[in-house]
Amino acid sequence: MLGLSQEALAALAGVSLPTVKRIESFGDNWTGTVRINAKIRGLMEDLGMEFIDESDGRGRGVRFSVIWKYRENSELRNLSNSV
Repeated sequence: MLGLSQEALAALAGVSLPTVKRIESFGDNWTGTVRINAKIRGLMEDLGMEFIDESDGRGRGVRFSVIWKYRENSELRNLSNSV
């Protein structure tokens, strides 16, 4: 959704590239460690993603927040493009 490569996601989140690849290969079955999950979720929230819980009866998911910070932050775009 954000258009980040695996390399950029790993670098920006402060996790290893093999970790990102492993997460993507597990899909919805990834449990991971609390630390890794918090780093990746924190990055995604910082970039403007909003996590939706299951309380509304339509299931969990993610969506762009009202203000999509990644598009507005040229420094983040430049960093992700250089990785």
